[in-house]
Amino acid sequence: MKKITLLIIILDCLWLPSFPQEAQFSQYNSFPLYLNPALTGMILHDRTAFIYRTQWAGIPGAYNTYGISYDKNWAKKKSGIGMVIIQDKTSNGGY
Repeated sequence: MKKITLLIIILDCLWLPSFPQEAQFSQYNSFPLYLNPALTGMILHDRTAFIYRTQWAGIPGAYNTYGISYDKNWAKKKSGIGMVIIQDKTSNGGY
């Protein structure tokens, strides 16, 4: 167990560099793990959610935000496991 924890910590430190920005979704309630990560594994079946938002589509370099999440109930451990991936492209990368 200690080896797995150490491996997770090392992978977190070596992950690709990111430049965080709070993504804005108009229907965030359809994206449950983004709304509240504590909802991971709350249902008995696997759950996948996709979300997309574009803003000011007529302007070059419009805001485009994509998201995908997956979570699974882990009944043996009375827990859940999940992941969220979000890509937010804003104004040709100027922000």
